[in-house]
Amino acid sequence: ELNIMAAIGRTTESIGSTGSSVTSSSSRRRTRPPHPHPHKETPVAMFNAGVAALKAGDQETAKNKFEAAARKGHPKSVHNLGLLIEKDEPARAVELYRAAAALGMVEAQFALGSRLQA
Repeated sequence: ELNIMAAIGRTTESIGSTGSSVTSSSSRRRTRPPHPHPHKETPVAMFNAGVAALKAGDQETAKNKFEAAARKGHPKSVHNLGLLIEKDEPARAVELYRAAAALGMVEAQFALGSRLQA
């Protein structure tokens, strides 16, 4: 089993789980409980912020956002982080591709295969 945290090279922080609950059996309306850490971004929000930073030409912010989302297990962020660091840290990038591939990212599987073939 591949350890994503080892591939990222950072420590993780745990947050409580979020989910949906039914407010009453008669209403059948679903509501979400309050986010356990309202000041923290979701992995998807961090990923989107990373993409926006890349589009704005801010690779450092993009890297930080992808790293934060990757620590939460966001597959696209793990892959994108590998793409960002590949030139300077090719061995670490391969480990990130391997981690993203294990999470089901087809693009990472292709990137990993291409790097291992070279």
